[in-house]
Amino acid sequence: MFLRFIATIITILTYKRARYTILQPLRTEVIKRQTDLLIDVMTVFCDESKLLSELDLDRIVALNTYSIMEQYGYVLNESERLREECRKHFVGGVIVKNSNQLEMFEKPDVFGKSEEGKNEKDFRETLYERLKEGIVDIEMIQLTKKYYDTMQKYESLANNAFLPKEIKGLLEQIIRNIHQDISIRLKKVLEDFILKVYAKNQSDGKFSVNFSGVYNEFNEVRCSNGDLILKIREKTREYLLIDKKW
Repeated sequence: MFLRFIATIITILTYKRARYTILQPLRTEVIKRQTDLLIDVMTVFCDESKLLSELDLDRIVALNTYSIMEQYGYVLNESERLREECRKHFVGGVIVKNSNQLEMFEKPDVFGKSEEGKNEKDFRETLYERLKEGIVDIEMIQLTKKYYDTMQKYESLANNAFLPKEIKGLLEQIIRNIHQDISIRLKKVLEDFILKVYAKNQSDGKFSVNFSGVYNEFNEVRCSNGDLILKIREKTREYLLIDKKW
């Protein structure tokens, strides 16, 4: 009986050892891939200044400020240059209108060619009439290729199967913050801005645009991701055993 018990223990230990030996190469590969991923995370999420620069937010704010002014019929001395900048950098956008019905995009005319110039003029006149009533509802925030490339990089890191759950949650929160900054906070800043332009123009007929000032207003209300980035770096250092004394 005792010998049978000993044999059973030896069999179990032998199985565990064999299983460990078989799985060890797999575990080694997982650790290697996870290490490479975490190094990428540390490189991408350095500090908040880098995040803001890579998202191209200063350009997005400036060009959307110009674009909104143009929609409402306000012409700037540098309009031609800014229009070219928009054509060069904008590659898409996010719909932010409070209602689902967009007016800036004309529905195709089944029975003939559309009168593009007339429709654009009608759209601007409609916007301006609402502006006089204090009603502003921006339909779209336009975004640059640099912004899309950066967000794709963030989402790719967050969706990587080798990323630890704690770090994944922090990355996803940063991504949510960025989306809210664009669709909610920047929308509100631009709407307030165009109302101020109208009021200023009505009072003395003169106004000047400081794009840096608009960005500063956005910067004051946007989500701060500094603490999240710091937590990401702390958790990453823990996983990589950077501060461990060997």
